[in-house]
Amino acid sequence: MLRATCAERQGEEQKSRELLRGLLQDEAMARSFRDRAEERLGDQALQRSDLGEAARHYEALLARVLEEDALRTLDLKLLATRDPLARPAIEALLLGPPGRTPDLAIATEELARWSERAPESGVPLYLLGRNALLRGFPERAAAQLDLALARSIPLPRVSREAARQRIVASCILRDPDGLLRGLAAWQAAQPPAGSRDALLRSLAARCIEGPDGVR
Repeated sequence: MLRATCAERQGEEQKSRELLRGLLQDEAMARSFRDRAEERLGDQALQRSDLGEAARHYEALLARVLEEDALRTLDLKLLATRDPLARPAIEALLLGPPGRTPDLAIATEELARWSERAPESGVPLYLLGRNALLRGFPERAAAQLDLALARSIPLPRVSREAARQRIVASCILRDPDGLLRGLAAWQAAQPPAGSRDALLRSLAARCIEGPDGVR
């Protein structure tokens, strides 16, 4: 994988693809390494506008990957292969230009542009809100996530995460009204049963009822 990455950064894109394909086809390699190779092949295809090939790689991974965060990222990348308005922003945020890492300032501009051009979509606002929360701006995050949840988020995993992030922002801000909105959105998004659902409910309960909570 390292050789493929080095080749890509040196501008040897064809060599990088050949190395990645070799990793993908090597059944002696651990599945995790092969999956990383497949995703990078999809990313490279997306960056060179080969949308069909990119989609095939992402769809193959969606059939194998189990982890929710990884699946959500794949959902977004697959959306970029299908929605021309989404593609520049998702590429800027998750991939960056070929051979370079993503630039948050450029990604933020592209996300804002996407939101303006697709006012029915909550996905760009979710991404803006999530990144605001990750960088320590819960008030800004809460506002963006409220707007996102009021719009359409057609990707179920993204919809669930937008609600979860709104709950987290509410706990940080000690905002009971926002917490209730987040919980309602979480339930409407049909969260999967399991430990993560239980953990989120526990977090919300502590925010409402705990000695340092919002009530």
